[in-house]
Amino acid sequence: MGFDLYGIHPKNPDNIQKPYYDWSKDHTEKETEEYFNEIDAFELAVPGNYFRANVWGWRPLWQFVCEFCSDFLSEKDMRAGDFNDGMKICKTKAKR
Repeated sequence: MGFDLYGIHPKNPDNIQKPYYDWSKDHTEKETEEYFNEIDAFELAVPGNYFRANVWGWRPLWQFVCEFCSDFLSEKDMRAGDFNDGMKICKTKAKR
């Protein structure tokens, strides 16, 4: 179990298209492997698109963020970071 963070509008100056995979269809092993290779390349090329951390790595990282960003993160923001339920940080706060 872990925490998944997605950038809502990450910088993508080369306008690279995110690979699509239709999970409702049966794919060959080769097609699936190609998709995962493409998504890995996309994530490397578009920083801020996706970040993941296991629960043991996330907690200390979020605690650090809360400690050093407490001047602009609300109590609600800080509490919400302990859950993986779709919380959003606005662009202004994210840039700070």
